[in-house]
Amino acid sequence: MRQRRIPESVVRQVFDEPDGIEPDTLGHAPDREIRWRVHDAQRVEIVVDLTDDTIVSAWITRVNQ
Repeated sequence: MRQRRIPESVVRQVFDEPDGIEPDTLGHAPDREIRWRVHDAQRVEIVVDLTDDTIVSAWITRVNQ
Protein backbone atom coordinates (compact mmCIF):
# COMPACT_ATOMS: atom_id res chain seq x y z
CA MET A 1 0.00 0.00 0.00
CA ARG A 2 1.33 3.42 -0.91
CA GLN A 3 1.39 5.93 1.92
CA ARG A 4 1.21 9.63 1.19
CA ARG A 5 1.97 12.51 3.47
CA ILE A 6 -0.95 14.82 4.22
CA PRO A 7 0.26 18.41 4.78
CA GLU A 8 -0.49 19.67 8.28
CA SER A 9 -2.14 22.80 6.86
CA VAL A 10 -4.67 20.64 4.98
CA VAL A 11 -5.42 18.58 8.10
CA ARG A 12 -6.01 21.80 10.04
CA GLN A 13 -8.42 23.03 7.32
CA VAL A 14 -10.37 19.78 7.53
CA PHE A 15 -10.48 20.07 11.32
CA ASP A 16 -11.55 23.74 11.40
CA GLU A 17 -13.70 24.06 8.25
CA PRO A 18 -14.74 20.64 6.90
CA ASP A 19 -16.89 20.21 3.80
CA GLY A 20 -18.87 17.64 5.78
CA ILE A 21 -19.13 15.81 9.09
CA GLU A 22 -20.32 12.23 9.55
CA PRO A 23 -20.67 10.07 12.68
CA ASP A 24 -18.02 7.39 13.08
CA THR A 25 -20.15 4.38 12.14
CA LEU A 26 -17.42 1.74 12.27
CA GLY A 27 -18.32 0.79 15.81
CA HIS A 28 -15.84 3.03 17.55
CA ALA A 29 -16.76 5.18 20.51
CA PRO A 30 -19.86 7.32 19.90
CA ASP A 31 -17.83 10.39 20.81
CA ARG A 32 -15.93 10.37 17.51
CA GLU A 33 -16.80 11.87 14.15
CA ILE A 34 -15.33 11.87 10.67
CA ARG A 35 -14.64 15.28 9.15
CA TRP A 36 -13.81 15.51 5.46
CA ARG A 37 -12.87 18.01 2.81
CA VAL A 38 -12.04 17.72 -0.90
CA HIS A 39 -8.58 19.08 -1.69
CA ASP A 40 -6.72 18.74 -5.03
CA ALA A 41 -9.01 15.97 -6.36
CA GLN A 42 -8.62 14.01 -3.12
CA ARG A 43 -10.96 13.55 -0.19
CA VAL A 44 -9.07 14.12 3.04
CA GLU A 45 -10.78 12.51 6.05
CA ILE A 46 -9.90 12.75 9.72
CA VAL A 47 -11.39 11.02 12.75
CA VAL A 48 -11.79 13.45 15.66
CA ASP A 49 -12.26 12.40 19.28
CA LEU A 50 -14.90 14.82 20.56
CA THR A 51 -13.99 14.41 24.23
CA ASP A 52 -10.69 16.24 23.83
CA ASP A 53 -10.68 17.44 20.17
CA THR A 54 -7.74 15.27 19.15
CA ILE A 55 -7.22 13.80 15.70
CA VAL A 56 -7.22 10.01 15.94
CA SER A 57 -6.38 9.21 12.30
CA ALA A 58 -6.22 10.77 8.86
CA TRP A 59 -6.33 9.41 5.31
CA ILE A 60 -6.91 10.47 1.73
CA THR A 61 -8.79 8.90 -1.16
CA ARG A 62 -8.89 9.87 -4.81
CA VAL A 63 -12.07 11.60 -6.00
CA ASN A 64 -13.50 10.93 -9.48
CA GLN A 65 -14.00 14.16 -11.37
